[in-house]
Amino acid sequence: MRQEYIPLDRHGGVNGKAILVCMNKRKFSLYEQSLIYFIFANISSYAYKIQTYVCKRIFIMKNSYICIYIDDYPAFNSALSQIKLYYWKFGVMNIGDNSLAPLRILGEGAFGRVYLCRCVSTGAPPVVCVKRILIQQPKLEIKMLMEEIYIISQLKHPSIIKFIRSYVHESSVNIVMEFASNGTMRDIISLNRRPSISKKRFLEMIIDIIIGLEYLHIRHIIHRDLKPENILIDKNNKIKIADFGISTIFSKNKAIQGLTGTYLYMAPEVMKGEKYEFKSDVWSLGCILYEMCNGFSPFKHAKNLADLKYLIQSCAQNGLDTASISTYYGIEWGRICKKMIVVNPSKRLSLCNIVSYDPNIAIPYYCVYFNYKNDFM
Repeated sequence: MRQEYIPLDRHGGVNGKAILVCMNKRKFSLYEQSLIYFIFANISSYAYKIQTYVCKRIFIMKNSYICIYIDDYPAFNSALSQIKLYYWKFGVMNIGDNSLAPLRILGEGAFGRVYLCRCVSTGAPPVVCVKRILIQQPKLEIKMLMEEIYIISQLKHPSIIKFIRSYVHESSVNIVMEFASNGTMRDIISLNRRPSISKKRFLEMIIDIIIGLEYLHIRHIIHRDLKPENILIDKNNKIKIADFGISTIFSKNKAIQGLTGTYLYMAPEVMKGEKYEFKSDVWSLGCILYEMCNGFSPFKHAKNLADLKYLIQSCAQNGLDTASISTYYGIEWGRICKKMIVVNPSKRLSLCNIVSYDPNIAIPYYCVYFNYKNDFM
């Protein structure tokens, strides 16, 4: 492979195209990968893929490719120096903590951004996830953020994303958490194969979610925004429930109301503005279960809120079609899914009902439950 080095311009690319940096018979370290990927993660939302192996791999941006082939390490270091120079010159990812070195942006939304960071201090995890929330209306937002930080700081469970610490920088609140490196449930559902999850893997994942959700409910916490994007998967392929931004603490003396969550996974009682409790999370989990098995939402045809309400009412009258779930994953899961997505909360299954519904569920559930270490409670 011949050497061909093209310096990066200030826009992070050559003629607006994606760049591949590769090297013979060698893998990039996580730090090296992230430095290279940094340019694309911050400059264009079209650049979304990085591979560990450096030979015959490509970054993808609008189906256009430009390659930089590097044979020797000095040239490779030169390329990294260019990226570091860009990093420090433009300061795109300064998050206000010298012990954290930002590597790339994992996601962003109206609230702010989520960063992957390398920990500089000793004794800390090698990489962490930092959720940076920009404060625009302090009187309204500070109380919600303090509640989110309080809730996540009180949780310690293998199926819940681990809180490390929080800090304030300029006009932002930053929450440092463990990094789940294998993506989200959405990534698995989006795979172009059906079924996207094997029967064995499905059972492992759904049991992890139920155990994690049960732990939340025991702690009187209603998640209120369960969806595939908020179910993460760590390096050991274990489930981690995340994002407690709109979670709340349930109390019999406090009526919980309000339109909160993501419409496609929102329980009907929440949508109607009625009082609700833990079973609103069960509805969301039922929608996730259906999507895990079929690859699409039970209400995928809804284009707006009115459509969604109509489809939910139709589902209540005609029943949910779970034949494909029963065929591949077992009759018990088809029946359970149908009884989770029930409009009337009093007739909806509870988490306890799900576990005890069938021995094929109860036995593996308790095998997992009693194999957990005793220090998470």
